Amino acid sequence: MKRLPFLLLVSLLFSCKKEIINNNDIPNYPVINNNIEPFSPIYPPTGGSANGVIVGLNSSNQCLYSYTTDSGQTWSIAKNIAGLGYVTSVAFSTATNGVMVGDTSVTGHNPQGAYSYTTNGGQSWSTPQTISGFDIESVAFMSTTNGVLVGGTDNGQALISYTTDGGQSWSSPKTINGFSYINSVVFSSATNGVIVGYYFNNNVSQILYAYTTNGGQTWSNPQIINDLYVVHSLAFSSETNGGMIGDGGYAYTNSEGQSWLDVNKISGLSSLSDLAFGSANNGIIVGGLIIPPSHQGGYVYTINGGQSWSVATVNSQYWYLSGVSFSSATNAVAVGWINNGNTEQGIYLSTTDGGKTWSNAQTISGFYRITSVAFAK
Repeated sequence: MKRLPFLLLVSLLFSCKKEIINNNDIPNYPVINNNIEPFSPIYPPTGGSANGVIVGLNSSNQCLYSYTTDSGQTWSIAKNIAGLGYVTSVAFSTATNGVMVGDTSVTGHNPQGAYSYTTNGGQSWSTPQTISGFDIESVAFMSTTNGVLVGGTDNGQALISYTTDGGQSWSSPKTINGFSYINSVVFSSATNGVIVGYYFNNNVSQILYAYTTNGGQTWSNPQIINDLYVVHSLAFSSETNGGMIGDGGYAYTNSEGQSWLDVNKISGLSSLSDLAFGSANNGIIVGGLIIPPSHQGGYVYTINGGQSWSVATVNSQYWYLSGVSFSSATNAVAVGWINNGNTEQGIYLSTTDGGKTWSNAQTISGFYRITSVAFAK
């Protein structure tokens, strides 16, 4: 999951500049090709595991996590990871091995990118290691050992780092040309992946994506995605089909991320925070309906791989839903928080039918906000 305070700030900036964006003011990237054939889902995503982890903050803005070994039916007591601030992303490469990333500064000032890894399904995590000057936003694996970190610097350099040992060590960051920052990364296979970020210069901003067909060794030239102003999440439902969400709506691909269809609004949700698929057909988007001062968490689901989405269900009981992950084709857990007057409290809820219906919200003592959830592969 992404850093909400940072993205909300950027989102407002982008929205304010929407009318003055001029493609002549940015590098001459090709605009996305909208001539894509309809979906034909043929391949379910990597299967889920009973092991999973949820991550968030306590009232002192310290990183907390809790783990499950029964697909989210029960969760452990909350534990602290000393030295790690806001966690922006969690990914597993196997049923036991995973990485969480973020930085050592909850506020985002003077960030020191940091990562921590697990080898026991999230039950314990290593002492966080920092990558100086690298504000790490997202992590993804394309195999049991190989993966990438993406993000950037305060001065507008998009960065990427690589691992070949399941996330226990990472290479020195490299610059990705054409981007000012990278928000998200995802792989649909050992070779094919997508990064999404933005270019920003002289008050002009544009969302961009690039793709790889060789496991991230090289990336295509950045291409423009119109009508999205911050991308919060990327996910694939198959080796070829996937989606991305952000401020502006939902876009999807059936070409391994090499081209994307027009952005479509998700009716009933004004803010989209996370996207996950459990099969070639079943997917869920979570977020909220935010009309200040009113906040309501909500969700939509798809049964056709993202070609269409249900009418949004919102609940004033939830202040916001920030993350979602599938443990099987139909079982998933969503996380977020509630606001009881002057107090916030992290929550989770579960579904067993692909997101059509959900359990009542449950709390875990110690969590002020729960921002991310991930199940092992």
